Amino acid sequence: MTTARIEASPAGIRVVYDHAGAIEVPWHDVVEVHAYAVDAITHQLRYLEFTFENGGSVEVNDRQDGWGALLDAIGRHLDLRCADLYAAVDALTPHTGELLIAKRG
Repeated sequence: MTTARIEASPAGIRVVYDHAGAIEVPWHDVVEVHAYAVDAITHQLRYLEFTFENGGSVEVNDRQDGWGALLDAIGRHLDLRCADLYAAVDALTPHTGELLIAKRG
């Protein structure tokens, strides 16, 4: 299983995969961020999917290091589409579907 950590900076996001390199994307290349949850049998995983200007995307989940800092950074660098980002993501269940949480301004 490949694990990753999430790094958020004023420049953008970086997802660093153990033994597999990294994906780096500047904030201005992020078009949208969607959130959703899946049932992982013993627990629920919440995911964020970042869609990029070039049509690519990357997904991260709440079990990865850097999740909280990433949520904070989304609110600083993108236009939120929900009043309370933490509450919106926390309320997700596998049955609620996908939620648009942020877009580029």
